[in-house]
Amino acid sequence: MKKNLFFATLILMIICNLSAQTTEEEIIEYKYNMKSVAQAALMSAVLPGSGQYYANKKSITTYIFPIIEIGLWYGLISNNKKGSDAEADYEFWAVGEDISADREPAKYRYDRDRYNEATADLMAAANNAFYDNHFRLDETNTQHFFEDIGKYNRYIFGWADWYEVYAESGYNWIWDDDSAASLQWVGNHPTNIEYFGDEYWDTEERQTKMRDEYIVMRADAEVYFDKAQFFNFGILANHLLAAADAIWVTKRYNKKHSDNKIKVSFAPVYIDNSLYAGLFIRKGF
Repeated sequence: MKKNLFFATLILMIICNLSAQTTEEEIIEYKYNMKSVAQAALMSAVLPGSGQYYANKKSITTYIFPIIEIGLWYGLISNNKKGSDAEADYEFWAVGEDISADREPAKYRYDRDRYNEATADLMAAANNAFYDNHFRLDETNTQHFFEDIGKYNRYIFGWADWYEVYAESGYNWIWDDDSAASLQWVGNHPTNIEYFGDEYWDTEERQTKMRDEYIVMRADAEVYFDKAQFFNFGILANHLLAAADAIWVTKRYNKKHSDNKIKVSFAPVYIDNSLYAGLFIRKGF
């Protein structure tokens, strides 16, 4: 009988010892569920601040990232709107506003008919096959068209003030080498030197005041679009940073609460020279 009691006590001690080793790390979740780091990151990547709210709504970044997001979207929308308005202004200024009342026979500041007339005369005078494919202007008001008429000198002939200065009485072309078999256009002599009184443009630059103003208007529009692009990159950065912060907030919150979880373990205890199985409950602080 005593032998059986001894072996029973020994087995109980072994079980209690093993329990103390294996159940020490077993955690009873008490009023707390582990937050998913992946879910928090995905939520904030889509909507900054939402992952932080899911993990720990008391975190200050729960509210910082949405405020930044709203500001960035306002900047993006506002600058895109200003850029679009400025774009519409310079397009209308170039080909939409009828100026014939002030500048007969010009109707628009830029006119394809004047451009086509000048280029046809140039190609006939130059006898240079290069110009057959050199002058290509879109027949409709595309974005490419509005870029070309301000960017390249070869599209200058369509501007009303260029035409009135250099083509009112025909064309007086300037060639790179007058003796060459195939002539290369480098400029024009003005045929209406009274247009600005004693002033007229440098024929080497071949600029027009209308084109100069148009270039400024386009540059103003591009400033707004560049700002909008900056805000666009800011929005992307805000989403990435919010996702990274959501990971940090979630891990920190999980760690804090895992340290405070109730832990249960079994271990042998001696009371009054007798061996008993002890149940221990611990909670971290």
